[in-house]
Amino acid sequence: FSKTFVKGLERIKQNTAGLYFFFADHELLYIGKSTNIRERIISSLRERYSVRKDLNMVFGFSIPNLADLQIAEPYLICKLKPTLNRQFNVSDCPVYFKSEKYDDIIANMQAIYIFEEDEVD
Repeated sequence: FSKTFVKGLERIKQNTAGLYFFFADHELLYIGKSTNIRERIISSLRERYSVRKDLNMVFGFSIPNLADLQIAEPYLICKLKPTLNRQFNVSDCPVYFKSEKYDDIIANMQAIYIFEEDEVD
């Protein structure tokens, strides 16, 4: 990966819980969660990059409350339908995820990492 990408990741504190989003141009490819997103972004990116070489943007958001983190990932996957999140089918999304009641969790996420470049090395 590029030096700029790695330097950006180093700014994320170790053991920061949150969500990460992978994009190719402006197409949302994948949403993941971790209690250590700095390390998980790297390992997950390696997995996803083998499938999509055009992956070029990564967003990371801090969600310190672990209960909120457990709700936020499947909620956003059901709502946004990323291409590479195969573990959730629209029919698997619970009825209560079809409401807007979890949007306050999403509104309170804090951006901690945003990376964009023409190509990930």
